[in-house]
Amino acid sequence: MLFEPFTSRAIRIPRKDIDTDIIIPAKYLKGTDTSGLADGCFAELKKDAQFPMNRPEFKAAKIIIAGPNFGCGSSREHAPWALVQSGIRAIISSEFADIFRGNAEKNGLLTLQIPETEVQELFEMDELAEITIDLPEQKIITEQKQYAFQISQFSKMRFIEGLSDIDYLSKFSEKILDFEKQRCALLPRI
Repeated sequence: MLFEPFTSRAIRIPRKDIDTDIIIPAKYLKGTDTSGLADGCFAELKKDAQFPMNRPEFKAAKIIIAGPNFGCGSSREHAPWALVQSGIRAIISSEFADIFRGNAEKNGLLTLQIPETEVQELFEMDELAEITIDLPEQKIITEQKQYAFQISQFSKMRFIEGLSDIDYLSKFSEKILDFEKQRCALLPRI
């Protein structure tokens, strides 16, 4: 999926240390593919009727604003799968677990790291206010303010062009085949 600027309401989860078991509890991990995981996404938090994912005004929300250390815990790839299946396209936090961040990127989920003071400003906005994520300009835009975020140029290109690792490598298939032909010509014959 190509990643163009988009505007959405944001689900606020101000807790720190949201681990992968909170994102998708182990009892929902019965498969090895991405199907059916949205039902288990934040299952324990959804028990609270006021949790934003239960409220109609957040049904189309594509952004989560979270406390620090989001995605800690296990390395389960099911966590970003569940978030993506739930319609989430970007998570804003002051800190992400490294493995979660890598898994998220490989599955088309943008992790935007900004200073904790700026995350707190986003938490304090009206809960129905909309936020725009502009990846090409590397900005989070609200009615009151813009926040800059960093992303590697390689990751940015992959998101904007909608490329998986395989898609990216496939762009070089002719060069890879040429290299293999040259390499094979140099190998000794047995």
